[in-house]
Amino acid sequence: MRARQLMVVLSCILCLGCQSVFAPKIGMTREQWMRRTLVGDMVSAKEGWEVWKSGRAFYYFKDGKLDHIDQGQLMQERFQVEVIHKTE
Repeated sequence: MRARQLMVVLSCILCLGCQSVFAPKIGMTREQWMRRTLVGDMVSAKEGWEVWKSGRAFYYFKDGKLDHIDQGQLMQERFQVEVIHKTE
């Protein structure tokens, strides 16, 4: 029984240690993030900002460095289109 408790504790410590090593950190470069992330899709890019999505999180890069992480939804851009019908 004691050996089993020790194995559970060691497993928890190992998992927590891996999480802190592989978790994205603010200030890391996009290349470092790409090496640690299994799947990442670019969602948006404009004016020095890039937004990538991995899992349920959005990662915002400013000039190639991770600026912040958002667990919510990406704001949608709205476009207004004016249709002009030409009569002859």
